[in-house]
Amino acid sequence: MKIALFIFLFCISGVTLSDEGLWKPDPKFQLEDADYLQTLSWVSGVSYTLSKLQTENMFLCGGPESVGSKEIIGYLNNEYSGEQITSEQAIETIFKELKSLYPCNEK
Repeated sequence: MKIALFIFLFCISGVTLSDEGLWKPDPKFQLEDADYLQTLSWVSGVSYTLSKLQTENMFLCGGPESVGSKEIIGYLNNEYSGEQITSEQAIETIFKELKSLYPCNEK
């Protein structure tokens, strides 16, 4: 699994270097004691889970079909740039951001 992830990330980084304008993941926070690949793997898992919940209409009120890694890293960079955080803090921040962007109208 780690080898496949490494190959995938290596291919992406090569494309990113040759094609300007493509996004390259740049987490500016430290997720517990995870390294770069572990952090990206965690973010990818969260993105997949939230997107799956969203497609089953179980999560956001009216939000996008999927929640991308780019958005997740952006939320966490904005809140915790230069800081070491726990996965619990990260999840709490992601939920807070998404709920503020896509609030449910309670009647």
